[in-house]
Amino acid sequence: MAGGDDSQERSEEPTEKKLKESRDKGQIPRSKDFNTMAIMIAGALGIWQQGKSMATDLQAMLVGSFSIDRADLLADHAIVSHLIRVTLEAFFAIAPFLVFLLIVALVSPIALGGWAFSLDSVTPKWERVSPLSGLKRMFSVNSLMELFKGILKVLLVGSIAVGLMTLYHQKLLVIGSVPLFLAIKEVGTVLLISFVVLSCGLIAIAAIDAPFQVWQFKKQQKMSMQEVRDESKETNGKPEVKQRIRQLQMQYAQQRMIDDVPKADVIITNPTHFAVALKYDEFSMEAPLVLAKGTEEFALRIREVAKKHRVPIVRVPPLARALFYSTRVDAQIPAPLFLAVAQILAFVQQVRVARREGMPVPLTPRPKVPEDFLQKYEGDNQ
Repeated sequence: MAGGDDSQERSEEPTEKKLKESRDKGQIPRSKDFNTMAIMIAGALGIWQQGKSMATDLQAMLVGSFSIDRADLLADHAIVSHLIRVTLEAFFAIAPFLVFLLIVALVSPIALGGWAFSLDSVTPKWERVSPLSGLKRMFSVNSLMELFKGILKVLLVGSIAVGLMTLYHQKLLVIGSVPLFLAIKEVGTVLLISFVVLSCGLIAIAAIDAPFQVWQFKKQQKMSMQEVRDESKETNGKPEVKQRIRQLQMQYAQQRMIDDVPKADVIITNPTHFAVALKYDEFSMEAPLVLAKGTEEFALRIREVAKKHRVPIVRVPPLARALFYSTRVDAQIPAPLFLAVAQILAFVQQVRVARREGMPVPLTPRPKVPEDFLQKYEGDNQ
């Protein structure tokens, strides 16, 4: 797509094509703080629920790692085998927790911008290492937002830490005087509660960062009027090309109608502005069929071809206008015009018989066209 002029205001909402191109390039709204919050809270909840069982399994693993027979200590490769076994036990003890965190890390981006896989984001580009571009990024709105979030994180986490220390300082002071097992249990409880509270504190950061990232992404994706016009040209084609295509289509349709004029039974004219070619076969058609119709120059061509192939031409201005505006090519005429057209077809047949028998040609009939057709088209050229 043609690049937009930076001097133009980007006031238009992005099109579906622009959003798709951005997604293909890996450009989607992303909030690192939202993902961090989701992983931290999931980790805190996972430890809260599975911490006891993991601690029990790890305790058994540690006890087992120090329970080695003297014969194993002296045997070749026994220590290596023992280390491998202990490592696998430790891994299987925490594997469910790690899998849970992995699922959360993969699913959390869906809540904001979804998944997007693109090599464009890792392709080397000069603007990423350009000092000038680096300076622009340092003093951009995004950098100011990152600075604000950094300060807020320090203040928030520091405040929560001070509050937790104030709450638990008495309990922490007496830990040294209690049995070891009880001291470990108390410290673990304090650390777990502190971890959960600190993780929940990140909700405030994510609540600010996620809407900001969505707003900034939408702002970056906005388009100028020139970009919208350029994209429309690429998508729908240039106006001159579309006009040329329409002209060719019209020429093809007109030529096809001209080719069908010799098959007509009668041409009903205005006499100069309109011409409609009709065909009727009582054995195969329920109603007369429109083979061709046109105005001005094309109406003249229809009359010329009709004269060349001796197709009867009947001048009935009201009926010609009504047929032209109320019918489609290759379609039957509307029912309200059946009677009027039937009179014209009967007249054509009478003319043929009269000429063949050497009799006087009857006068051209003036069939009655329904009032609603006359009122509808009374403003057209006479």
